[in-house]
Amino acid sequence: MSWPTIPMPSDPKYGFPPSVNVMVVANDKGMADYMATERLNMKMNGFTIVGDDHSDDAKLNGGKASTADNDWKIEYVAIAGNTPMHWYAHGVFSNNRVYIATGGVPDEMWTRYGSQIKDCVNSLETTGTAQTAPIPAMSLG
Repeated sequence: MSWPTIPMPSDPKYGFPPSVNVMVVANDKGMADYMATERLNMKMNGFTIVGDDHSDDAKLNGGKASTADNDWKIEYVAIAGNTPMHWYAHGVFSNNRVYIATGGVPDEMWTRYGSQIKDCVNSLETTGTAQTAPIPAMSLG
């Protein structure tokens, strides 16, 4: 089961706005299973992974693979329509759900907006208890 995406677009530039979305995906198998499934989906759909904080090269984590088993950061590129796109995502596993924030822009805009997108996406946190579903919170600054 998944819940609707919550779009948070900013002003359009070059016909496409930098944007950040938050999704909640039911998952009772854990983050490792979610990461493996998403990597396979990306490969099957022509996405190229630029950085993955759980991979051996760990380009997103200062050269060290992350050992956090409830947190994942990944950067990837692909063609959407006719536009080369660049995305960054941060997922948090909590209470049998994956909360994932994803931000993206056309690849030519990544140099300008990439650090802002990463800061916003990396601010994803969840709060709550085992009795209540965590509530995602992000800084849009």
